[in-house]
Amino acid sequence: MKLPTRVLVVLTTMALVSGCSSTSTVPEAENPLGSQEGFENLSIDNLEYPLTGAAAFASVNQKLLDSPDLSVNVEFVIGPNVSEAEVALEKVLVSKAVRIFSEWYLPESFTVVMFSEKDGEWADQKLDEYGGSYFSTISKEIENWVSNSGTCGFAFATKTKEGAPIYFGCTDSFREREWINRQTPPHEYFHLVQYQYGEYPQWLLEGSAAFFGAAVGYYDISPDGLRSKEFFRGTSGNFDPENEGPDYNRFVNHLRTLTESDSLKMFGDLETFDWQNGDRLSHYALGGLATEVLVGVWGIDKYMEMVVGTKEDSWTSSFQSTYGLTPDEFYAKLVPYLKAAAKEMDLW
Repeated sequence: MKLPTRVLVVLTTMALVSGCSSTSTVPEAENPLGSQEGFENLSIDNLEYPLTGAAAFASVNQKLLDSPDLSVNVEFVIGPNVSEAEVALEKVLVSKAVRIFSEWYLPESFTVVMFSEKDGEWADQKLDEYGGSYFSTISKEIENWVSNSGTCGFAFATKTKEGAPIYFGCTDSFREREWINRQTPPHEYFHLVQYQYGEYPQWLLEGSAAFFGAAVGYYDISPDGLRSKEFFRGTSGNFDPENEGPDYNRFVNHLRTLTESDSLKMFGDLETFDWQNGDRLSHYALGGLATEVLVGVWGIDKYMEMVVGTKEDSWTSSFQSTYGLTPDEFYAKLVPYLKAAAKEMDLW
């Protein structure tokens, strides 16, 4: 069945309504771990592994359960080779993210552009039509992905020519979406949330989006948060702080022997690096684990208090006023957790 190029959808938390007659139910999530039951002894000085990650996932999912019903207009712009099943899954995942963050960000509308590895020229035209910032042409990035991995799993969030929120995402035409890419819609939506507030270092910008993407996208298959470590490990292949060349095991090996000075150096560099250099220090994985700790210990509401604070203040000032720690003090206290996570990630 060929899908229409543009579909205006009203996303609701209880159902997805397309047009005026098609309705598909979004199943209500459960929280098998409870809201904070069993997590009372966690603190920044007692980062039990993997309990901290489970607490972080439970906090995010409890926010989903506690958030009110709502609706938002979303324009889905669908490439000619994107399947109906992929669009349906995208709607479910992004609707959860909308609900979770609605207390802090609820746009009147936003746009989602979906395309496959076969739709590069079409996607380039849509980027030109809607506008937005991206470091390359979409068709060129598709070529890079297919050449390197045989798949197409990238996405990016930006703003249209009019300043409206929009994200673009590539999905494979030849198979159903793998579990690991279920994090993409909430990841990109969280970037739209971030863009309404301040500026962030790479570990917060990409790492926090990676964490929330995993917490929303993986909760149904891994409420304990352990599968997120497999995702983080998969993003760490470019870890190369000394420009020594590719080594898939370098990130995990580095964390195994991590010292406080090492942690301060890595996160300190990620405070100033751009995206490309951030990737060289695995900003997704390091920032994802750091955000997991913040949410696991203090909860999602406290985390968003810090984000909102960046609207009027620097991220460092907002971080310290929210958590009572300087970023450097936080980086030092992360070391035991990062070393414990390395043992888990070494399984993949």
